[in-house]
Amino acid sequence: PIGSGHFAKVYLARHLTSGLPCAAKVVDKTRLSSSETKNLLNEIAIMRMLNHPHIVALWNVFEDEAHLVLCEELCSGGELFDRIVSKKKYSERLTQEVCKLMVQTMAYYHSRSVVHLDLKPENLLLVDADSDLNIKITDWGLAQVIADGERLHRQCGTPGYTAPEVLAGEKANPAGYGTQADIWSMGIITYILLCGYPPYNLLPNASFAEEFRAVTAAPPVFEAEDWGPISREARDFVLRMIVIDPERRWTAAKLLTHPWLVATDVRDDHLMRAAKKFKRYNAARKLRSAVRSIIVINRLRRQFSSSEPANVRASNRDARHVHVR
Repeated sequence: PIGSGHFAKVYLARHLTSGLPCAAKVVDKTRLSSSETKNLLNEIAIMRMLNHPHIVALWNVFEDEAHLVLCEELCSGGELFDRIVSKKKYSERLTQEVCKLMVQTMAYYHSRSVVHLDLKPENLLLVDADSDLNIKITDWGLAQVIADGERLHRQCGTPGYTAPEVLAGEKANPAGYGTQADIWSMGIITYILLCGYPPYNLLPNASFAEEFRAVTAAPPVFEAEDWGPISREARDFVLRMIVIDPERRWTAAKLLTHPWLVATDVRDDHLMRAAKKFKRYNAARKLRSAVRSIIVINRLRRQFSSSEPANVRASNRDARHVHVR
């Protein structure tokens, strides 16, 4: 396998109809609870309804008594953040180009009433090694279709990228949330791309409540030594997304009209300071992600080997740290 989780293994395969290489995700249904099965079927339904050049494609689904096989578009170019770290030149213009593609993609799926709810570096993959902009948004496991007038209330997501209205939970935020939750995540990603580190310094295992307090305590800071080389327009773009009140956050459609995103003369100078900080941040991020995966998978294994019912899963707090199949 080229990848694995607790419930699935991913193999390199070939799509018979097109002849193209693909990723075959083989899910062991016997290890899924009823709620996890429901979530997986929801993910499949959402992927089938989306057709966009920057969303990973689901080509086929096969099923037998014990397994589900998802035949997905292969993204062999690795994570976007890893690609940026490997580049000799790191500029505001590259960030603008990446953000334009992502916002265009968000505008597409938001127009279809879909919210991703787990936008983060790990879910931004490249198709191959040839292009820095052939980006695919992946992992639609937490995504939801929002019906007219509906609001969501589930707390979910990945630490550091989750919108405050999602962190708050139904008790603190009975009004719920919608597609604007993705805009906050996009703001965090953009901030990191421009300066090399996140806007909020969170504890490694912060709970939903702890992270909510941290992100609502103060607006993001733009340190002069790090943001001096960055244009005012880029900073303004970030500030239109990292807004506590989701009603005041710009929508994806409106962000496409932002002066920074439509500009043709964005600076292409190498951001040496940001590049160094970005490299350190990316290494630490990958280590934290690996540790979280190991913790959750080991806990799941202990539960399966104990006398607890087979449908017991990691706690909500554990589950938000890593979305494992």
